[in-house]
Amino acid sequence: MSESKEKTGKKESQLSFIFAIGKQAFGLPPSTVLEVLSVANITRVPFTPDWVEGVISARGKVIPVIDLIGYFGIEQESKDARTRLIILGVGDISFGIACDRIIGMEEIETRALEETMSHLPKTLRDCSKAQVKREDLLIVLLDTKALLEQSRDRVQAG
Repeated sequence: MSESKEKTGKKESQLSFIFAIGKQAFGLPPSTVLEVLSVANITRVPFTPDWVEGVISARGKVIPVIDLIGYFGIEQESKDARTRLIILGVGDISFGIACDRIIGMEEIETRALEETMSHLPKTLRDCSKAQVKREDLLIVLLDTKALLEQSRDRVQAG
């Protein structure tokens, strides 16, 4: 460990699980990613918002699946490319996010983090911790707990 790291006690980087939906990339704390599955049959649930894709059964549990692009109000091309399902866990609650592709695990330097841009939708800003630019890719780092709590509140509010 470097001397400056020992003195400050701050992390100089953080590991993120990176995935993409359309042209938008997102990062999650790896500790919240339980597993990645192939998209199976998602069962629609009546009287839920459009951004709730439905539920799946995985390992004996019924897991809700959220369409992040719809939830955040970001323009999208098509849902046809959603080939992977990321199962996330916050405490004892699990939920899924359908995505186009998994980019992988990436070490992100703390000094490269930027505040989330104000032009992004408010729902996205409220669920993000920061953003980082990588060549031609903008990665929004999500706060999994905030995403769960806010999406649950929006469903309950109707």
